[in-house]
Amino acid sequence: MEKTERIEKKFCNKCNGKRNHKYQVDFLFEDSEIIENMFGVEWSENWIIWQCMGCDEIVIEKVDYFSEDRDEEGNPILTNTFYPTRNIKSLKKKTYIKIPQKLRVIYNEIIDSYNNSCLLLCSIGLRTLLEAVCVDKGIVSGNLMNKIVNSTFITDNIKKNLHGIRYLGNDATHDFISPKKEDLELTIKILEDILNTVYDLDYKSTIMYNKFKKIT
Repeated sequence: MEKTERIEKKFCNKCNGKRNHKYQVDFLFEDSEIIENMFGVEWSENWIIWQCMGCDEIVIEKVDYFSEDRDEEGNPILTNTFYPTRNIKSLKKKTYIKIPQKLRVIYNEIIDSYNNSCLLLCSIGLRTLLEAVCVDKGIVSGNLMNKIVNSTFITDNIKKNLHGIRYLGNDATHDFISPKKEDLELTIKILEDILNTVYDLDYKSTIMYNKFKKIT
């Protein structure tokens, strides 16, 4: 009789959502022990290899069982761990056409730090990116506070709010204070808007202007 395929829904990092995964193979390791000649305990590790049916990406799931871990109804509690870690709440990197390469490197490392919960590094990176944009736009003198005050590529309202990013980065750099993840996500979105406005929208507007200039 033909063996039925085993298919389960798993989160896929590459597809960025839940997808059908096909079972490939698993390896079970189990053991037991008598504790002080009184009672026995059992434990096991089951390593399961899955393949995403959307993108063919491979993921390994480890299912841990320990006989003493049970819920209120006496059912065994299984612990599931995935390799690589499932980035269910991860941020996707934006694609920018015209930002300088050195800024692109900083931005990519910020997103990697956020997705791997390296919150201190992420907040320091955000402060670094803000200062790098200022320098790239010719605001090179003074500390970051002065660079924000003297910047001419953003409106005064946004300029005032950018000091919040500076405070967040200073707390991480000097006082080793780890920010909340939701605060980092908001800050990342603000800087993404700035990168888009300062670089890509300006670039696209120039293309549009030159195109219609030739027509008229």
